[in-house]
Amino acid sequence: MEVCVETVTKEKVLNETEQVNKFVHCDALDAMKTKIEAMDKYSQLQVLKLLTTEKCRINENKSGVYVNLSFLDKSIIDKIESFIAYREEQEEEFKTAEYQKMEYQNSFFTEK
Repeated sequence: MEVCVETVTKEKVLNETEQVNKFVHCDALDAMKTKIEAMDKYSQLQVLKLLTTEKCRINENKSGVYVNLSFLDKSIIDKIESFIAYREEQEEEFKTAEYQKMEYQNSFFTEK
């Protein structure tokens, strides 16, 4: 009976960890895709500008622009995620300001 034991070096473990960290989990990419698709056209164009400055491969036809997110580098994914978070924060602030405006309008300018 032969037993084969593979010796694992620290470099091999670090290399495998690095490879795993390079790719983002599919569920996270799907969530990101859904958020980008739900954005208005201006915000989608901002994401596209971000991708083009990073020299990502983009496919375009008459139906729209397509990007395979699974092939993007982790740093680009992080930039897109930070843009999405920034946009969501802006949207929440805008909603709050609109609510306050309506409250002021109802309090001071409604005829009684």
